[in-house]
This record gives sequence, structure tokens and C-alpha cells, in this order.
Amino acid sequence: MFRENFLAQLNEDEQLTAAEDKVCDEMRRVKEPSLKEKDFEGIYSKTEVERDLELTQKLEKGHVLRTERGEILEKVLRREIYNSCWFGDNCETVQTTKFDDYVNHTDFVIELDTDDRIKLAVDTTVTNDTEVIEKKVIKIKNELDRKIGTTIKYFQSNLTWEDNPEKGEIKDIPSVIIAFDYENLQKMCEIMAGPGGKEKLGRTSLQIYILEDVINQLEIQGEYLEKNIKGGSDTNIYKNIKRAEEYLREILESKRESAEIENKGNVRNESISAREKITLLAA
Repeated sequence: MFRENFLAQLNEDEQLTAAEDKVCDEMRRVKEPSLKEKDFEGIYSKTEVERDLELTQKLEKGHVLRTERGEILEKVLRREIYNSCWFGDNCETVQTTKFDDYVNHTDFVIELDTDDRIKLAVDTTVTNDTEVIEKKVIKIKNELDRKIGTTIKYFQSNLTWEDNPEKGEIKDIPSVIIAFDYENLQKMCEIMAGPGGKEKLGRTSLQIYILEDVINQLEIQGEYLEKNIKGGSDTNIYKNIKRAEEYLREILESKRESAEIENKGNVRNESISAREKITLLAA
């Protein structure tokens, strides 16, 4: 059903390349547990959950579904961040429910096994349209203007804290965007479709490029709160942004020094931080 559901969304000039098609098929064969809103009926009332499901269905009907390329990017990122430790060894990824995807614009959450339980809300996209990215940046700006971060209503941690397991709503989560244009997604899939593709992708400098841009996004968001929002540096979202930025800078430095990661590569994500700097710091 994966392919049938999404092929209808593609025009002839958007058909997948052979490498993308192979990666798509491999992703489809991997069965992943899916978090459902009804799994939270012990936390929220049945009436509240049903109301959220109705809202999700309405938003889904009026939404242009992501193409297979978008699905490929999201699944590859979740897998590599976890399996290949792109954001460090002590890291998990949590796919969101449809409610948090459509309402809170988050495809998955990165959670770091730290004392303060650092998290990032990740919004992914494959596009050549700068307006698509601009809308996502404005969403982040609107949250910062209200002195808040992203809320995930239906969250269940994949990390185990026996003293205090996390399930339910989490608030003031820093939000970042990871975007690819069509050309670079194709290049990434060509690596994956080749001999030893998964291992090769896990060692590419793409992880460094993504980390650099995520850190730059967090730095810009923190600077925006400091300079443009009264009391912004006293907010929970500011503190969470700076914690995440500091932690990821240490991870980045260790990766830059690692002999296991290639120094240069021809696959790059889009520079979201450059656009955020224009939108936020020019405000």
C-alpha cells in the first residue's frame, strides 16, 4: 500500500529514480512499531483522544500528502541518527503520531540520554521550493515570539528511565528543520542502493553537514530570543535551546576529529540556518 498510496501524488516528472525506488522498497519492507493516539487513553480521556483524531482527519484531508521522497528522507534520517549515531551514541528517535505531525508539525523527536533529557522536534522536507521552507521557519518564529517551543502531545520515550518513564505531553521543545533538494536526495539514495550502501552512508560527511546546520539553527533561535524578545533569555525554550546547542557542539567536534567519517562528501542537506538568519535576525 505504501507505493500505491503515494504514486498517485506524483506527476510524471516526479517519478522516482532507480536508486530512490530501491531505497523506497527496502524501507517499505521494514516493519516499524507505530505510535497511536489511542495508546494514550489512560493519560487523556477517550473523548479528548477522539476529538484529536477528528481534527487530524480534517487536516489530513486538506493537506497535500508528502511524496515517497519525503517518506524516504524521514525514515533514513530516523534510522541513521539512531543506528549510525549521527547525533551521538546516547540518542533515540521517536516517530510522532499523525496528530503531532499535522498539528505540531513534527515528523519525529530526537531524544538524548542526558540528565536533563534533551530533546529536539524535527520537521523534514524534500523540496526545491524556498516558500515551503520559509513557512516552516515562520512557524518556529511564531512560537519563539510567544516565548514557547514546540509541544508534542502524544509522546512516549524510547529511552528507559526506571524512576520516571516519560509518556504524555512534552512542551518547550526546540524545533529544527532538516531539508533536502531533489538532487541531493537522489545522491543519498545512490549511495544507499550501491554495495554496502547503509554502512557507507553511515560514514559520510552528511552527518557533519546536518549537525552543523542544526547547531546553527539553534544558535540563531537563541540569539533571536536574546535580542528581540523581552525576557526571552529567561524562558524555558531558551534554556532548552542552549542545552541542546551545547551538547551537540561537543558531538560535532568529536565527529570532526573522527577518522571513521569521510572529510568531504558530495551529498548535502539544505542550509536552513541561512534562511532562519534572514527571517529571524532581520526581524
